Amino acid sequence: MIEGDLAQVAESAEERLSQPMLHELHAYWSHKAEARGSIPHRADIDPIDIPRLLPHIYIVQHDPACDAFYMRLVGTRLVELRGDDPTGKYVSEDLHGPVAPLVNAFFQRVLASGAPLGLTGRAVWVPGKEWAPVEALAVPLSADGGATDQVLGCYLRDGAPATFREGGSSASVEGIRILTRPVG
Repeated sequence: MIEGDLAQVAESAEERLSQPMLHELHAYWSHKAEARGSIPHRADIDPIDIPRLLPHIYIVQHDPACDAFYMRLVGTRLVELRGDDPTGKYVSEDLHGPVAPLVNAFFQRVLASGAPLGLTGRAVWVPGKEWAPVEALAVPLSADGGATDQVLGCYLRDGAPATFREGGSSASVEGIRILTRPVG
């Protein structure tokens, strides 16, 4: 179970992402990180290198002025799944209820850890499509070689059940596993 800000999530070396495209993104990001000797820059990511991932890719940017994330890029398959294009919107503008703080906390954790994070669950953030199983991987990037301020992610329909419920003073999510070990 994930409570509030995701800080209480137990990390598990046994959990693994199963989607080959997520392994492909992880290998690509790891190669770029190794070549640079640090977190890859946004300019290191070349769409020509990962064409089959592009429909499933998103990039979010951290805005330090309001400590929030906005969508810089959203792949066509994600737009199709959602039914609209959130490009340019802040997560808090686009998602409502218990979903937005959890998504923001997930992105914050990716940046703070400087490492890939994965999850499995249901598309609870897509109204009317809460049933859709998903699996995702998010990796940190640096927009300009300075601070780690972007998250590159790949989001695929596959995964384990997850539901939102109200619980006391904070929202909870059941059935989502956050993976902080290398995928493989």
